[in-house]
Amino acid sequence: MKQRRLTSYERQIIEVGLAAGKSHRQIAKEIGRQQSDVSREVKRNKGQLFSYSSVIAQTAADRRSKHTNTRKLNKDWRLNWYVTNKLEQHWSPEQIAGRMRLEQRQNYVCAESIYQYIYDEDKGAPWLYHELRWAHSTRQMQGQRKPNKQTLIPDRTPISVRPAVVNQRLRYGDWESDGMEFMRKKPGLISVQKERKSQLLRMTKIESKHARETRRAIEDVIEELPEDFIHSITFDNGGEAAEHNIIKQEYKIETYFCKPYSPWQKGSVENIIGLARQYLPKGSDITELTNNDLYKIQEQLNNRPRKSLQYQTPNEIFKQICKSDALNSRT
Repeated sequence: MKQRRLTSYERQIIEVGLAAGKSHRQIAKEIGRQQSDVSREVKRNKGQLFSYSSVIAQTAADRRSKHTNTRKLNKDWRLNWYVTNKLEQHWSPEQIAGRMRLEQRQNYVCAESIYQYIYDEDKGAPWLYHELRWAHSTRQMQGQRKPNKQTLIPDRTPISVRPAVVNQRLRYGDWESDGMEFMRKKPGLISVQKERKSQLLRMTKIESKHARETRRAIEDVIEELPEDFIHSITFDNGGEAAEHNIIKQEYKIETYFCKPYSPWQKGSVENIIGLARQYLPKGSDITELTNNDLYKIQEQLNNRPRKSLQYQTPNEIFKQICKSDALNSRT
């Protein structure tokens, strides 16, 4: 049970008792308190040059009561509604906080405050952790992925020779590609492509990891996007990229490959796959997943604000590119 605060009347009894030479134990019995309550009260409010005063002690207590640690999210229902609504749209706390600053809201909270609100079982909303990307019931460090087996792919160009314009995201049109696997005994996986600078995402359902399936999925993406919006694609060493040469020759697109067991070298697409796992976790049966269902997930992610985009969304950036001469200038 939460301990009730001392009243002004109780402080007056403490003052009178101390003046009469009574012990802290005797005073505590008179007011129905623990001895520690009286000792703490006297120690807090007795100065070196003056004795305990009930008036001074009460004034100090009133002043301290005004400085509470109540969170903004517990006090401001409008702010609480905004944050909760965005969490339910699967925005991360960092994205929510960044978007509030971008919108120049007068009252906003930082990402850490949102995390603390979610994981506070007493004064927070612990049920909201289900809306987070990884849905951990407690805060924890992200684990590392297990490395995949290396597959021999002909005519690979190593990522070490990839030009600086790609590495530093100085232009639009440089992509990364990977696949999402689900159930081993059932067909179906998703080919994922992500543009490095705008972070635009494309997802295509395919039947198997066969290189032909992946190549056709990438060709569909190329045909769907504006002309001259794919300059390069970076792959890992999976066998699904074995037909990269056909894409390279037909569309004049450069292809690069990460070092073995180095998925972090194409971290952009790895990250978006992690986001997509919130909707399509490992072990899911995607045999009934329609193209329309997959498109909704794709656009949900494309409409999330990104810190690296100053909390604009990939779709907003893509629309700006299409309206400008960015594609023609390749900047």
